[in-house]
This record gives sequence, structure tokens and C-alpha cells, in this order.
Amino acid sequence: MSIEQTASTIDAIREGIETFKAKHTTALDEAKGRIDQMELNWVKSNRANRFEPTSVPQGVEAKAMGSWLRGKDLAPDERKALSITSDGQGVTVRDDWDNALARRMFDTSPMRQVAKTIATSSNQLATLFTTSEYGAEWVAGDGSTTAGTADDYPYRQTIPIYELAAQVTVTNDLLDDSQGSSGFSVEDFVMAEISNKMTRTENSAFVNGDASTKPKGFLQYGGTLTAGWTFPTTPATWTLRKTATGVNADFAAAPAGIDGIIDLIASIPTGYRGNARFMMSKSTEAVVRKLRDSNGQMVWAQSAAAGVPSTLMGYPVILAEDMPSIATGSFSIAFGDFSTYGIGQREGTRLIRDPFTAKGSVVYHVTRRVGGGLLTPDGIGVLAFEV
Repeated sequence: MSIEQTASTIDAIREGIETFKAKHTTALDEAKGRIDQMELNWVKSNRANRFEPTSVPQGVEAKAMGSWLRGKDLAPDERKALSITSDGQGVTVRDDWDNALARRMFDTSPMRQVAKTIATSSNQLATLFTTSEYGAEWVAGDGSTTAGTADDYPYRQTIPIYELAAQVTVTNDLLDDSQGSSGFSVEDFVMAEISNKMTRTENSAFVNGDASTKPKGFLQYGGTLTAGWTFPTTPATWTLRKTATGVNADFAAAPAGIDGIIDLIASIPTGYRGNARFMMSKSTEAVVRKLRDSNGQMVWAQSAAAGVPSTLMGYPVILAEDMPSIATGSFSIAFGDFSTYGIGQREGTRLIRDPFTAKGSVVYHVTRRVGGGLLTPDGIGVLAFEV
């Protein structure tokens, strides 16, 4: 091969290598872009589903929110981060600020701590459930076949998403002070007020809501005595397992008073008890703490550490003031795995800034879209104070 031919061959190989590199570098870049987008989507989905406490937001959205709440003009990137509406008065909040709101509600709402929160992008949360299980059986082997085992089929549970609204008013004096060195944070104030209002409203609905324009609370499903309880395939007819104390508006006389609690625990399938807990109000707690067993020992174990719940017969106790006080027929104590109650959450908090309606003040209108209902009826039971 001549020198010219060798050089030509080398040039051809070099061109082939460059073409290969260009082709596959582009493919690799595209693949990397898809992976980066998948990772971003996963982070957002994970954050929306878990609603767990994280650090205070510091991104462009958090800074933009503070400026918008004060009525300041926003830079183009800040307006984009907050999805400002064309009139400049409304905004849909996501990411940093919206998660900060979810954190505060998580910290103060008992139901949000124990229920299962599921992100949804529609006006309803659709889940599947089964009432039984597929069958299985032992066979002789050597090619032996079964005559057929029991079948089970999933059914659909649909939980509507409702709109929750709050309104907060801030005086112009406070807004002016927040721009100086007074130490007042209008953003913290608005977030705290929104969290307080929405938390109380949400928690009440998750326990007692009637499903008219609000979530259906778990107590509104009613109760059926455990001996006659069934698992219907129609969610509209679901009820909770019910255990009666045997006495109207009270426990039975000591030491039989704890029998109802023992029976309540036993009514819940073993698979749910690993994550089970009691829920009751403070007034019911005061009565339960005085109960003793047949040996005169108290069945309530008071927690000695902050943030650690007290226990009743070894299970944590959560206090929720939306649980009813003891009365005839009341479901004043609930027990079970409360993650069988689902909270449907639309990502995004809608805010409208109204500087015109209230003279000398700015009114912030806030809406969120939330729903709630049982995902399955067999994970929670109630103690009814009745014969």
C-alpha cells in the first residue's frame, strides 16, 4: 500500500470515528436529558406523596413569594416560578412555598401524620381494593394440576377532591413594617395563619366530614358489631368494626372496664396491628388513664419524653380533639392502622392578593384541593359507649 493510500485510509478511519462519536454523543446527551427529567419528576412526585418535614425553602420561589405578598414588582423569572395570572393579583404556588405549607400542616394535624397522603392531578382519587384473596393449594407434584383455586378481583374506590378555602387579612402597616428592620415576616405570618385555619378545618373533615362539600370522615362510615361485620364490594355501604363497652356513656365497672378495649384490639386483623394506634380526645384520655386491670395495675403508660406518645396496652395514643367526648352511643375511641384512610392532595396552593376590598389592608384568599376517605374498611375499629 502506498503512502497516499495509507493516508487516505487513515483519514477515512478518522472521519468514521468522528461520525461515530457525533452520533453517539447526541444519543448519550438525549439519554442523559431523559434521565435528568425522570429524576426531577421522581423528586417532585416523592415530595408530593410524602409531605414530610424538610428544611425551610430558600429557592427563587420562596423569595418571590415574599415579594409578591408585600405587593412588590417581580422579575420575569420570579413571575414564572409563581405562575402569576395576567392581572397580577392571583398566583398558583407550587414547589418550595407549597411544600412549606404542607410541612406545617403535617406538624399540627394528627390525621395527616397517620393517614396515607396520595398526590393526584384530577378531581378525584381512584384506588383499587380487594375483599378477599386468591386461593392456593398443595398438589402432589410430578405434573399434577389443581382443579382450580378461589379467584379474587379488584374493585374501585373513588374519593372526590374538594376545595378548601381560607382568607387572611394583613394591614398595610404590617406590610410596610415588614419591609424595614422590624423583624416581622409577612410570609411567616401568612403561612402560619393559613396553616392554622386549614389544619383545623381539614382535621375535622377527616374525622367527621359528611362528604357533601368536604371529605368523608372515617367516623361517618358508621359501625357494625364485629360479629356481624362484612366487607362489601360497594364502598358506599362500608362500615367500621364496632365494639360496645356494654354500658351507655361509660366503661363497665372495674376491672371489666378494659374488656372493651381488649376486644377492640382483637377485632382488627393482625396484619394491621403493627402500625396500629389509638385515637381519642383529651376528655376521653382523662377517663382512660384511670382504668386498671384485675391486678389493680394501670393500663395507660404515660410518656416521659417530649414527642413520644403515651401508650395504651402497648399501642401509641394520638390525641385528636375532633374525636367525640364520651356520650351514649359515641365512637369516642378509634383503634387501628390509620393509613387505611386516604387523603387525596392536588399539588399547588392557589392564592389571590386583594388590596382593594378591605380599606387599609390586603386580603389574601387561599384555596387548596383536598379529599379524604377510607381506602379499605377493615383497618380501623371503634369503641362505642353503648349497651
